[in-house]
Amino acid sequence: MRLARFSRLLRQQLTLVGARRSLGQPTALSHPHLLRPRDVIPGFSAAVFADRRQALFELARQEQADAKQHVIIVPSASKCFMAPDVPFLFRQSADFLYLTGFQEPDALLVLSNVASDASKPETTLFVRERDAARELWEGPCSGSSGAQQLLQIERSYSNDQFPRMLKELAESHPDALIWLDLHPINPSPSYARVVKLLRETSRAFVNPRHLIHRLRAVKSDQEVAHLRRACSIASDAFRETMRASHARVHEHRLYAKFDYECRIRGAEYLAYIPVVAGGDRATTIHYIRNDAVVRENELVLMDAGCQYANYCSDITRTWPVSGVFRPGQRDLYEAVLAVQRQLVRLCAPGVSLQQLHEQMLRLLGAELVRLRILPEGGSDAALQHGASQFCPHFIGHHLGMDIHDCDSLSRSQPLVAGNCVTVEPGIYVPRQLTTVSARYRGVGIRIEDNIAITAAGHENLSAAAPKEVHDLDKLLAVERV
Repeated sequence: MRLARFSRLLRQQLTLVGARRSLGQPTALSHPHLLRPRDVIPGFSAAVFADRRQALFELARQEQADAKQHVIIVPSASKCFMAPDVPFLFRQSADFLYLTGFQEPDALLVLSNVASDASKPETTLFVRERDAARELWEGPCSGSSGAQQLLQIERSYSNDQFPRMLKELAESHPDALIWLDLHPINPSPSYARVVKLLRETSRAFVNPRHLIHRLRAVKSDQEVAHLRRACSIASDAFRETMRASHARVHEHRLYAKFDYECRIRGAEYLAYIPVVAGGDRATTIHYIRNDAVVRENELVLMDAGCQYANYCSDITRTWPVSGVFRPGQRDLYEAVLAVQRQLVRLCAPGVSLQQLHEQMLRLLGAELVRLRILPEGGSDAALQHGASQFCPHFIGHHLGMDIHDCDSLSRSQPLVAGNCVTVEPGIYVPRQLTTVSARYRGVGIRIEDNIAITAAGHENLSAAAPKEVHDLDKLLAVERV
């Protein structure tokens, strides 16, 4: 049995040998250090993607049980350009990647049972065909034959054929229910033509995004392993970045240090433009200029993460660049840390992000009263409202292939094992707020961890990133000896 299985895998890989130069993404042949023989992308075989597509189709049939025939269309992302002929780094649509593993732009996935009315859909992929002139500049692409071999799907065609085939399908199967996201992120120009064509047929559409997100939100063991590694890399990078900080350090130097430390540990790239905010710039929630100098005795707030094997980390830490918290800074930091610890302990199946957020406001409100930033004696509603003035953002979000993952999910939906979320309370005191003691003004603090929900409770994937005061004191003091 083992010999037969090995032979089958070998034949599959040998089939790709002739197309090795024509595939538009890494394979086990071209990148054996990243992929196993059966992998389409690191950690996931073609069979995994087939199971995900089947699960999506079953959800669609359950939600729209009156329809016997279904056509689900999911677009890839398109390339974006910062200037003529100068592209940004391409990042695939997470929904499309989750269902296919295909890394090239301007493709379309179609799942349909119109040919047989069966419960098992046929998979068709429409892709860019090979073009020698384009590949001279951009590198190889898979083309329809390479994509079919790589993904082990029923059919693959040039994306130029899709409008005609879709029009024929719509006309010949008027009762088929079409699932289509009218507003995907960064769709290709060809997808806009598809939407226009379907609107001209006066067909009703159903958006499949919430069904895809329902599947994506519950991570498999392999997905959690990738998230754990992304968090481990970023946690190590935070430690090294803290060690490199000092009075009058440039924010962009800390940015570069974090990026470097992530990449040398195996990250593909940073998951987003980080926040590296020194001093009162930390009171701007999404400060990303990162072009100022962090002065002596100021704190720096860094919100950063990396992407590893298509999965992201998203961690925030705040620390004193001079190595020691000033009294007002320490008071606020310990308040946020105490709240964050309590919220992390609450993470478990059955608890919703909305419940965590409301509890965050209560806990922050109590700390702000203790610090005499908020008045005593108010109602619970007044306490939460007062806390929201100093922490205007939500407690967190789902995390996975996207930073703000599965955004169609309700915040009131109870968490389940396999979810991964962020927990990120903060306190931000504007410098110009004269009703607050001067020792607190111009200070912004956020502490964010990445939490995997388990059957028994939770796992803090980013626990290795220093956040306890004694750990920061020890780390920063050692580097200054």
